[in-house]
Amino acid sequence: MPEVTLHFDQGFNGQATAERASVAINEAGDGFVPYELLYSALGSCVHATFLGIAEKMRIQFESMDYHITGVKREEIPTYLVECTLTVTVKGASDQAKFEKAFTLGTEYCSIFNTLKKVATMKVIFIHQ
Repeated sequence: MPEVTLHFDQGFNGQATAERASVAINEAGDGFVPYELLYSALGSCVHATFLGIAEKMRIQFESMDYHITGVKREEIPTYLVECTLTVTVKGASDQAKFEKAFTLGTEYCSIFNTLKKVATMKVIFIHQ
């Protein structure tokens, strides 16, 4: 199981370090804030899961872009209540088959399913 070490100074200026890479965490503009990290984890987990399914289903595509947004409730704790993944796919060989494979990917992605426990998860496809 992956591990991450976090180090912060006296304020909100930190570094997340894993075995292979590190990322800055701050609000200064050169790092990620917590929900950017969460959305990155979600998108990369869904994508990795989708790739395994796409390979088995022999789905071809040129590229994919994810735009992930969310809405948090106003009451404390301000957890996520809605999350939307807008997936732009370029050059999908079969759009219907692509969307089926992607939907299967969301069903098997552990992070997607963890967030689904507290938030309404939406997926929007844009084919180019």
